Amino acid sequence: IYMRENIQAHQGQVTFLRVSASCSESSDSLASRDHLISCGTDCTVRIWRLIHSERNQVSILQVALVKLLRAPRDLAMAGNTLCMAMADNNVIMCRVQADRKSNTNSFDAVKNSHEFLMHSKDEGHSAVINGLSCCSTLGLFATSSEDQSVKIWNTDNQLVREMCFDESLCGVCFANSRGDILVGFQSHISLVTILNYLPLSYLKILSRKSIENDPFEDHVQFNDLLKSWYDPQRVPRMPLKVDKRRPLELTEIKKPKKRKKVQVG
Repeated sequence: IYMRENIQAHQGQVTFLRVSASCSESSDSLASRDHLISCGTDCTVRIWRLIHSERNQVSILQVALVKLLRAPRDLAMAGNTLCMAMADNNVIMCRVQADRKSNTNSFDAVKNSHEFLMHSKDEGHSAVINGLSCCSTLGLFATSSEDQSVKIWNTDNQLVREMCFDESLCGVCFANSRGDILVGFQSHISLVTILNYLPLSYLKILSRKSIENDPFEDHVQFNDLLKSWYDPQRVPRMPLKVDKRRPLELTEIKKPKKRKKVQVG
C-alpha cells in the first residue's frame, strides 16, 4: 500500500503522528471513524481521513484543523476529543467538529470549528507530564507526571480519579479497551485494574458492553543455567588501523570458561 503523491502536512517539522480511535456508538461524523492526527512545529494539529482510492493506493484528506499558541509535548484523541499535554504542565482538551465542505489539503482550507475545554488549576499537574494515553471505549484519558501522580480525565476535561505514586513514576498507558492501565515506576511495570480505580458509574457502563478478555500468558520460567546469547568474551577485537587488521582464526577467539560443578552432600 502506498500514496501516489506526497502531501505537505505542515509548514514545519512534523513532531507527532497519532491515530484516533473511533467511537462506534457516536453519531458524530468525526468520532464515528478512525483518523490520522499530525502535529508540527508550526503549532497546528491536523486531522486526516484515510481514503482508499485504488487498489493498493491510499490518500489522505484533511477534515479538521486546530491552531495552537505553542506546540504540545504529547497528544491523544478519542472520538472527537483531542487531549494535549502542554509544556507548562497543563492538560488541554479540544472538542473538534469536521468541516463537511472541506475537499482540499491546503493550509487554510478547513474552517476552525472546535471548542477548548479547560479545568481548574488545582486539579492539574504541578510538574512535567511524562505520559498520556486514551481509552476510547470509556472516553477517558490518563496522564502521568513528575509530580508523582496519575490522573484520569473524561472527555469534558474533568478529573475523574487521581492516584499517587512516588518520584520514580515515569509513564502510564491503557493496557486494553476495558480500561486497565499500566504504570511504570520503581524499575518495573505495574497493572492497575479497573476495579482498583474506576468509579462505580464507569463500571456500570462496562457491564453493558461486550469486551473480550485479554489472552492469558504463561509465565516464562527463569533458568539461571541458560547461556546468554551475548557473551562479550566472544566478540572479536580488531585494531583501529586498517593496515594492521587481519582475519581472526576461531582459535584466537577466547572461549568462556566453563562453570565448575559443585557436588553437594
